[in-house]
Amino acid sequence: MSIELNRPYIILTIRDHELAARMVALGICPGTEFRMVRSHKYMSTYIIEVQGRQFALRREELDQIMFQ
Repeated sequence: MSIELNRPYIILTIRDHELAARMVALGICPGTEFRMVRSHKYMSTYIIEVQGRQFALRREELDQIMFQ
């Protein structure tokens, strides 16, 4: 997976149903724009920004999100 910092991306789908339910509850769903604002690859943690709010995702969670 290749993702650039501070570039806007649009969520297409979230493959894992349990993760999708949690994300939708936070307002993160298909069609939502996000930006990667920070990555801690050695800890496999990624910080995304959605509508001015920041969320931490594990690598496994980010891998379940399809975006363009």
